[in-house]
Amino acid sequence: MPHDGCYDRAPMLHAVNLFDMAYKYAEVVSTAEAIGLIEAMTAPAKEAAA
Repeated sequence: MPHDGCYDRAPMLHAVNLFDMAYKYAEVVSTAEAIGLIEAMTAPAKEAAA
């Protein structure tokens, strides 16, 4: 989950909610890292189609 892809009313709430999500449900990363992970997952499919 990109840490800058969600919003909370206060910075402290944002930090606490991201911590909670990372602890329980998701890997919290930057948007650039999330895009890289998605591209890495789709690269084999693109190479196979070529």
